[in-house]
Amino acid sequence: MKLDGNQQSIREACDAGLLAGAVTVVWRHGKILQVNEIGYRDVDAGLPMQRDTIFRVASMTKPVTVAAAMSLVDEGKLALRDPITRWLPEFADMRVLDDPDGPLERTHRAQRAILVEDLLTHTSGLAYGFSVTARSRAPMYGCRSGRARRLAGRAGRAAAGAPAG
Repeated sequence: MKLDGNQQSIREACDAGLLAGAVTVVWRHGKILQVNEIGYRDVDAGLPMQRDTIFRVASMTKPVTVAAAMSLVDEGKLALRDPITRWLPEFADMRVLDDPDGPLERTHRAQRAILVEDLLTHTSGLAYGFSVTARSRAPMYGCRSGRARRLAGRAGRAAAGAPAG
């Protein structure tokens, strides 16, 4: 297995100023094959990256979650066309807002169930608690704490106000 390309591309991004630094691990079959500590954890102070450098992960959980889900798909343990109600029955019989800017009472029945694929592609119709006309996090956005009942948009399309990534 050739591993040098990984280091080189990260080094180039650091040299171009696109990235301050990175710590990467290549792990295969339960063994660490390579650890890279490239660039700086503090550019101004000239402090280099270390194996134990703490990063703010933010939206990086999305590709990690998708990679894990796709591994389950490859193993036949999960199908992209599975309805999420298989695991989250609270999402059965969903209602869709007629207008994301309109009253919460004006809804219509969802045309279809939310699928695993919809969650992975951000096309479930779910909105963030702050995106439907700046409404606060109401119980309808919760799952087990309050039954989910309304979607900001149809499953299979991007959610209203949801970021693409």
